[in-house]
Amino acid sequence: MNAFRVLQKKIESAYNRIEARIIILLYHRICDAPTRTAVAPENFSQQLEYLGRNDLVISLERLVAGLRTGNLPRKAVVITFDDGYADNLKAGLPLLEEYECPATVFVSSQFVGDKKGFWWDRLRQFGAGIGGCPADMEPSAGLKRSIFSVITRSVGERMPVEKDEVQRRLQESVVPLPRLEREELFREIEARFGIDCCCAEDDQPLSSEELSRMAESGLIEIGSHTRSHTALTALSEKEQVAEIYGSKSDLEAIIGAPVKSFSYPFGFPESDYPVDSIDIVRQGGYELACSAFPGAVGRRSDMFQLPRCWVNDWSGDEFARRLGKWFLYS
Repeated sequence: MNAFRVLQKKIESAYNRIEARIIILLYHRICDAPTRTAVAPENFSQQLEYLGRNDLVISLERLVAGLRTGNLPRKAVVITFDDGYADNLKAGLPLLEEYECPATVFVSSQFVGDKKGFWWDRLRQFGAGIGGCPADMEPSAGLKRSIFSVITRSVGERMPVEKDEVQRRLQESVVPLPRLEREELFREIEARFGIDCCCAEDDQPLSSEELSRMAESGLIEIGSHTRSHTALTALSEKEQVAEIYGSKSDLEAIIGAPVKSFSYPFGFPESDYPVDSIDIVRQGGYELACSAFPGAVGRRSDMFQLPRCWVNDWSGDEFARRLGKWFLYS
């Protein structure tokens, strides 16, 4: 019996080594901004050159078809972007076209054409512009005391903190806030500190016209990333439905085509989206959903929790090394 089990394990191990392994790459921005979400155009070009030279890229649509039929390539890569930055069009699309690489852009629909920008970029602008303020400043009755205390502790003269730390604390505090509470926070920040919480010019989201141009390129699939990029764990079931279904209808109205794919904001199960979110997505007319935990996609992967690997601002050589590790060990 033990010998049989050993043989079975060897067979299973051999099967796993030849099983299809697809890596879904997670990008956000193609620009020279000094943020962890940005990949410089030069490095993105080198990464695409490597993928094209090795004929590795397939579309998300091709992956869906393969998961349904079991007909998947032995090794392949899918390119995805989250959020919907204008630089995806201006810097990313020309390079994708040059190397003939399809991609999917998951868009948070309420930010399309919003000149104020994504809420995390607005926070970054606040963090860059803060000066001193009274450490005993009290928040208004409608604002969460815990959130405002982060600001007053961080920028007050009694507890000096580096601006990067201010940004980190604010981001952690704002992530779970529903959209209306988040907007209330920005209004109070602007009133109390005299700072305009708008994103920088280079941090603009896609406009409706730009989003349509991407959809019409022939290389880009548009997917949903909720309406307001709020952690779904912070929302009721009714609010989740509005975010998940509403984004789909918003985007379809702009591009005039079906939106079939979805990605969860922040993307980690339980901490960022609960189990009922998966059922809402599944029942909402989507064909698949992407998460943000690392791993490879195989024939037995859950089509509504597909793992993705975050790409940093790496040179082509470093990207190739990282990709090789993901194929081997994910």
